[in-house]
Amino acid sequence: MKKIVTTLFFSLLAICTFAQRGVVSGKVTGAASGETLAGATIVIDGATGGTIAAGDGSFSLSMESGTQRLLVSYIGYQTATVEVEVTPGGTTNIDITLEATGIQGSEIVVSASRRAEKLTNAPATIQVINSRAISELPSFNVAELLGRQKGIDYVRSGVLGIGVNARGFNSAFNPKNLQINDNRFSSLIATGLPLGALGTTVKEDIERIEVILGPSSALYGPNAHNGLLNTITKDPRNSEGTTIALGAGNQSVLTGRFRHAMKLSDQWAFKVS
Repeated sequence: MKKIVTTLFFSLLAICTFAQRGVVSGKVTGAASGETLAGATIVIDGATGGTIAAGDGSFSLSMESGTQRLLVSYIGYQTATVEVEVTPGGTTNIDITLEATGIQGSEIVVSASRRAEKLTNAPATIQVINSRAISELPSFNVAELLGRQKGIDYVRSGVLGIGVNARGFNSAFNPKNLQINDNRFSSLIATGLPLGALGTTVKEDIERIEVILGPSSALYGPNAHNGLLNTITKDPRNSEGTTIALGAGNQSVLTGRFRHAMKLSDQWAFKVS
């Protein structure tokens, strides 16, 4: 008998609690087009309850009885505030329309820089072989310094012939490694293969070599996704004089290098190498 009384007590308590709540149902549509807004968000103002409109724009939400405020929102539409009178234990039907509005997002700017910047601020990995490292190299082939750079696969195919691979590529004839000599492309027109900027410039005329491991197509075109090798020679206005160098190696290899630079005025200068 005691169990029956307890069960009846909790049943009556649940009925009383349910009687204090009501259900609001309806459909969310666009005011101009009349199309249903599937996925619209309906929340109760000042409470944590809410729901999302179904595929046909319909929704059903249980809440406390009395006057309630609903906040209805959807992407591309103005948020609407709707007051509704909730009947205890009943269902209130309401249709909600939203006004379309423009979406204004923050401005996104994508830019590529062609200015001097610090190596630590550059977006790609850049290594620089300076003039001191070049002058201290005992060999006349400056390209041997590339083999000491991280991320570079250096292939030698002759006395002056070289192959450069970066970013995991490995090919003796790599057309996707762009080589530039003083901002001029150093490649064969017919095949696109690098002509070898370091093979056509004497050691004494090289100021520095910049090695960019990452893709540089934004600045230098589509053939720069396997890295960039940028050779910068000395300015004759800042490096006047005559240099003659002779060298000898095994297998009766003899080399001779010559460079002469002269400044004629503040605007005119020349060099021969």
